[in-house]
Amino acid sequence: MALCAAVRELSRRDLLKEGGAGAAALALAGAWLPAAAPAAAGGLTRRRQATYRALVRALQGEPAAGLRHRDAASATREFAAWYEGQEASIRGHAEAILDQLDGLGLVGGSPRRDLASLRACGEAGGGSPSAEQATGCAVVAAARSLAGAAA
Repeated sequence: MALCAAVRELSRRDLLKEGGAGAAALALAGAWLPAAAPAAAGGLTRRRQATYRALVRALQGEPAAGLRHRDAASATREFAAWYEGQEASIRGHAEAILDQLDGLGLVGGSPRRDLASLRACGEAGGGSPSAEQATGCAVVAAARSLAGAAA
């Protein structure tokens, strides 16, 4: 998957070590993002769980993501458990990323179509993305980091 100039390709190990980098990029792009609902005191909502599951299913088609061996439902349960153990600011970042992915229409599509959507957002702008395209790049980078959270 080719990435915009603002995002370098990361291995699964990089994702685990640098998982917060995507969230930081998303926070920096926050001026262009609609505000997510405040982090819930309870667990991850069903809609966000479905979005995370769709993300994992899509990234299973991307060999560099290292998720082919993962069952999407198990990964989603592990992510939900990880999410519940995080402080509110981290949950808020995760929610913002998942909400942006939901806005891309990730839920309800085929994994192949969803991967194509992720690639299109991540490759937008051909190295000189507009502010909106840079936000899409940041969302894809942060989503890849989230997918590695329960890997």
